[in-house]
Amino acid sequence: MYPSRANMNPFNEDGSRRTDTHVYDGVKFPWYVPRTSLEAMQSFEVRPDDVWICTYSKSGTAWIIEIVWKILSASGDIKGDEPLDKAPYPDFHVFGPVPNHEMLTKAPSPRLIATHLLPKFLPPQLLEKQPKVLYVARNPKDVAVSNYHHCNTLPNIKSFDSFQDLLNDFMSGEIIFGEWPDHVLYWWKKRDEDNVLFSKYEDMKKDLVGTVRMVCKFLGKSLTDEQINSVAQQCTFDAMKKNKTRDNLCVIAGIDPKDTPFMRKGKVGGWKGSFTVAQSEKMDKWYHEAIDGTELSFEF
Repeated sequence: MYPSRANMNPFNEDGSRRTDTHVYDGVKFPWYVPRTSLEAMQSFEVRPDDVWICTYSKSGTAWIIEIVWKILSASGDIKGDEPLDKAPYPDFHVFGPVPNHEMLTKAPSPRLIATHLLPKFLPPQLLEKQPKVLYVARNPKDVAVSNYHHCNTLPNIKSFDSFQDLLNDFMSGEIIFGEWPDHVLYWWKKRDEDNVLFSKYEDMKKDLVGTVRMVCKFLGKSLTDEQINSVAQQCTFDAMKKNKTRDNLCVIAGIDPKDTPFMRKGKVGGWKGSFTVAQSEKMDKWYHEAIDGTELSFEF
């Protein structure tokens, strides 16, 4: 679907892995989301037939991408072999000399595009042209735990000395890509718009077949019950963890596939094994203050 890209050397001059960050408009970003790419988002051309996956980091991004990809493949909208990168992040510049946003200008439609960007960094045309936007939200305690393991496994992200350090950054908005409340509440308020589908990770875990059916309807695709069940089966946690294409992506990123951060446990309530009582109570207070009066709630 997308042009092949050569691997970019993600090393410092001394041979160590890059883990540096920078701040742009008050938000911290990893080195592979450069200022030039963030600035380019303001003029990035959105197509009406794009499908955008907008999520906060570690909220089920790979999962919903897989579901959408399988649906578009089953419906015949996407043809050919499964690519390494099903849904490029337009703000990333990870592989080769060409940043993702430039590569995407030459990609055929329909483009499947993923992003963790806060709303203020998104292309203005996303609101003007109103492509399909799928948003997945996940309870912040599981998000925090998943981010901790993600940052401490990926070789090109600055790791945390302790889970408490991660929690401090997470609740203060100092973590890369910015504040969880700003991200989730923006799309929650848009949940009734025709081009937006707001889903919860916890609901997807409860009813995967129902989720696939809902996404099909949202995308305007007519699949048979057999096709829907097949997509759901291919998108179970176990099936995705065995996906060899994902292993290849891990190798390129410098990760041992046996210890991939992309597919760790995928459970609801896994946070209970990481939080102390005091940490849980502090995040509860932070969480309730953040969502007060919004009617948004999560299963923990």
